[in-house]
Parts: sequence; C-alpha cells; structure tokens
Amino acid sequence: MFNEKISIIVPVYNGEKYLEQCLDSLVEQTYTNIEIICINGSSNDNSLKILNQYAKIDSRIKVITRENKGVSISRNEGLNVATGEFILFVDADDWIEKNTCEIVLQEFLRNKTDIVMWSYIREFQNNSQPKKIFDYDRIEYSENDVKQLHRRFIGLIGKELEKVENADALCPVWGKLYKREIIEEYRIRFIDIRDIGTYEDGLFNLEYFAHVKKAVYIQQYLYHYRKDNPASITSKYKE
Repeated sequence: MFNEKISIIVPVYNGEKYLEQCLDSLVEQTYTNIEIICINGSSNDNSLKILNQYAKIDSRIKVITRENKGVSISRNEGLNVATGEFILFVDADDWIEKNTCEIVLQEFLRNKTDIVMWSYIREFQNNSQPKKIFDYDRIEYSENDVKQLHRRFIGLIGKELEKVENADALCPVWGKLYKREIIEEYRIRFIDIRDIGTYEDGLFNLEYFAHVKKAVYIQQYLYHYRKDNPASITSKYKE
C-alpha cells in the first residue's frame, strides 16, 4: 500500500458557476492523502465564499487569496506552498473522475516513472466527446522515446501530421501527474501569461520533459475539460 501525498493545485478566478462540481470531484477522491491548494485571484463573485465553505468542512483544502495576476502566477503560488511528493493541476471549471488520484499514483509508483499522462473528455453544453491522444491503451516511453515526446511540444512532424487535431492535445498541464522533486530541483515555473499571451502549459512541459527519463501514458478518460465556458482563458481573443 502506498501513502505518498498528491498536491492538487487549482487556480480560481470568478469560477462560482462550476467551482462546486470541481471541488466535489477532488474531496471525494478514493485516494485520500491529498492536499487541495486553491489560489483565489481576488474573485469578485462568490468563489471565495464557496472555497471557504469547503475548507471549513475539509481540512485538506488550503485557500490562498492573491491579486489576480493570471493562471500562471496562481499555479506558481500553488507550487511554492505544495508539500506533496506529486503535483496534479486541475482548472476550476473542470473536474476529474473520483478514482483519478488512486489510478495515476499507482501507475506512477509501479513503473518508477517521471510522469504519468492520460486522456480526457471534452465537455460541451449538450454532449461529451472523448479525446484520444494516442492510439494505444497504454504506452511506456524509454529515454529515447521521451525525446520524441519532448519534441512534440514544439510541433508535429511526419505521420503525426495525419492527425493535426492532436497538435495541442499533449500540451495542457492537467491530465498529468508530475514529480515535485523534478519541478523543484530545476526550479520549473510557469511564465506569466501577461508576457507571453498563451502557451504557458506548453512551455512548462518543455522544461519538465527535458528532465524526464521515463514516461507512461494510459488511455483512461479521467479528466473532464469544459469547452462551453465563455469566460475561460482559451475562449478569449489575444491580440
């Protein structure tokens, strides 16, 4: 039996509409040795009230309120206070399956890997669409194979271009379990989106995968990515 702690980092800004569904999916995890770090970016809706209500009931929830400086800075704040051996990122308008932590941590420890990745479901207003990142149920990547994964964060080549819709499928930091030891040893942090506009997840992964010697992908749809939220960063125009 394993008992390693997972730090779940949740940036929150005006997320009252979906926040409870997100938090419910976290506090009801079948694996209980977790801490849920919620970085509230000075929300002006009921987000902070909701967070504080959950924190009163579940001591694993830590609520930190800061000036709203964007998702990158919020995630960095979470990394700065995380105490778990592993890091999991979840966005406040998304949610995860209740056995996610148990499944991915077991996979991580069994294979002595540096990262575990999994598939997700795109949640639209009227339907759900599973997103298959790779064509296999399970893949173990050795050090040489990891170099090709690392390169994918720059772009697709060769036969990969036959499925150009997968160009950014690997980029998000959600849908992955990271080793905090690697993040801290190499001081990997997110670049401020106010400086780069977008691709903060891709740049983080570019840095992280430079130090990965083994990776595992499992085709299990454990993350639910909401695509019908007009307030999300990916829905906004960036000059």
